[in-house]
Amino acid sequence: MSFSSIKSNRILITGGSGFIGTNLVDFYLDRGFEVLSLDISPPQKSEHKKIWKYQDVCEYEKLLETVLEFMPERIFHMAARTDLDGRTIEDYAANTIGVKSMVNAANQISGSLKKIIFASSMLVFPLGQAGTVHRKYAPNTTYGESKAIGEEIVWDNAKSELCWEIVRPTSIWGPWFSTPYKNFFEKVLSGFYFHPKKIKVKRNYGFVLNTIHQLNALSQNNKINRRFIYLGDYDDLEILNWAQIICRNAKKRDPVEVPIIYLRVAAVIGDFAKALLGIKNPPLTSLRLKNLTTESVIYMGKLKDEVGPLPYSLDEGVRLTLQWLQESNINKIGK
Repeated sequence: MSFSSIKSNRILITGGSGFIGTNLVDFYLDRGFEVLSLDISPPQKSEHKKIWKYQDVCEYEKLLETVLEFMPERIFHMAARTDLDGRTIEDYAANTIGVKSMVNAANQISGSLKKIIFASSMLVFPLGQAGTVHRKYAPNTTYGESKAIGEEIVWDNAKSELCWEIVRPTSIWGPWFSTPYKNFFEKVLSGFYFHPKKIKVKRNYGFVLNTIHQLNALSQNNKINRRFIYLGDYDDLEILNWAQIICRNAKKRDPVEVPIIYLRVAAVIGDFAKALLGIKNPPLTSLRLKNLTTESVIYMGKLKDEVGPLPYSLDEGVRLTLQWLQESNINKIGK
């Protein structure tokens, strides 16, 4: 690839082969933008291969060379390791070293770069808590700690003239997703999702195309600078209600509610299967059960005031996701 002159409408997306990244690439390609997707993994969509470049964001010199060559108008830094399986901060180098590389590269073009969005995580705090105090964190996972370190790197290293914003996505779902919410959809559709009886848990979720709409709006507002904000749909959602909406749209029976003691037993069995038998993804573990029964509601009023109405309703998001799942399964069978 060779890019020489500075042009408007150039979008650089790191982690463009990931879940949110894939949807971002689609959004801007569909609107005629010039997009460059950087990732260590090939694109999930074959149409994206023509604008994809292999790039390890931890390799600063190579990243800087790419940034200077492309000279983007806006950058979305989505590249990250997002699972919870890492044991040390070093396992999450993309979330720390990679962020520092991107900050330093963006600093070099701060004069022409309109804005850079850095993706962090709501897990810089334990699930159920939402930190709103400036530069205060309380992660309870190594992944969350790595994201908190990444946020601090942005605050400490971004030049004063660089326009940037940190976003903390909540529980985002939709086409091109994977664990855990793809598993949730699949369990609901197969009839193997069992909800704890008499337990109603509200959470903030976000349909990914609404999240893309929010990211685009934030990236265009260069009057908002040097802050963090949570991303997600504006209304919280009760998990059982969500599962019922999925079933209704798929013309399936509603999920079964069972006493929580049964789920606790199943979770212990899942823990055993994972720890001693090496089963990577058992149907239920104690961590998943805890997440399932932990309420996590985050105030989204500020985001709503800035971005305005979202383009997709919950039902529309569910229908589009079901359609994507069906097409994905057909493609797998075809291969």
